[in-house]
Amino acid sequence: MKLRWGVTGCGDIVHKAVAPAILEQQNSELAAFHSRSKSRAQEYARTHGAPRAYDNYEELLADEGIDAVYIATEVHRHAPLAIAAAQAGKHVLCEKPLALTVAEGQEVVRTCREQGVALAVAYYRRFHPKFIKMKELIEDGAIGQPIAARVMYTSLYDPPAEDPKRWRIVAAQSGGGPTMDVGSHRLDMLCFLFGQPLEAASFAATLTMNYDVEDSLTMIVRFEGGLQASCHFNWNIPVVRDNFEVLGSKGAMIASRFVGPGLLVAGSGMDIRHELPPPPNSHLGLLDDFATNVLAGRDPSYPGEEGLKASQIIEAAYESAKTRQTVRVESARN
Repeated sequence: MKLRWGVTGCGDIVHKAVAPAILEQQNSELAAFHSRSKSRAQEYARTHGAPRAYDNYEELLADEGIDAVYIATEVHRHAPLAIAAAQAGKHVLCEKPLALTVAEGQEVVRTCREQGVALAVAYYRRFHPKFIKMKELIEDGAIGQPIAARVMYTSLYDPPAEDPKRWRIVAAQSGGGPTMDVGSHRLDMLCFLFGQPLEAASFAATLTMNYDVEDSLTMIVRFEGGLQASCHFNWNIPVVRDNFEVLGSKGAMIASRFVGPGLLVAGSGMDIRHELPPPPNSHLGLLDDFATNVLAGRDPSYPGEEGLKASQIIEAAYESAKTRQTVRVESARN
């Protein structure tokens, strides 16, 4: 038995990672693509060997040869597409972040639970060797008690008007700037390593770029175990910095660059370097976990509620930037 996939959204991530991962995962079958452009859906179907292509989402959902939908569209479309899929009895794997707002994300989670379908968010680095190793080392006490984390991502991002990814700097479509886009992956990894976020304080601004989302955000997040994480997300600096560090009572783990293979574990008399490259296909572990568990009648390892944590931090951070007050993450669930 195989899990038969329909994919909505025909962009780079689907072409480079999602479709190849579905094809490689031994218990999956790529059944159809959907795009608002029929020619685009047909092009992707030809390229990746899917038998069907749709430009009508309702027709995709009515396809009895589809068990699960992978959603890879602009963020503002995630929630309505996911809810419709769940109501049609399809399992849902959604690109990050899950929705524009926490309330929308909660509605997706609730609908999937009510309809008895699986839900996960595509925070695929939870399945990458470097971060699995980090979690193991933290749990084994390799750096003692985790005390602080430092996260920084900077780049210059100003896509031209004709760029198909320009929606990322349009607030109504993306929900925010670098914090929603690149920041969400890093915040999710903090949740993966340290559990429940409790509160956030931040400053956000559009300092140099000419768009309606923030180009700069700095936040502090406190987690249940006491760890405090400082995060900087910028799209207005022409130098790429991609740092991820965890500091503890007995040492530190330096995973910079976040997207690279290197992991340094340092402390008193200790300097251990690990090379743990990401898999050739970033999404294969995610797809494998989802398909294997769903076919066995189980939830994915990290169901929708887990994928919503990064969104809860972001919403609290945006609220904090407006009010100039520390915001409890729980308040973003109301």
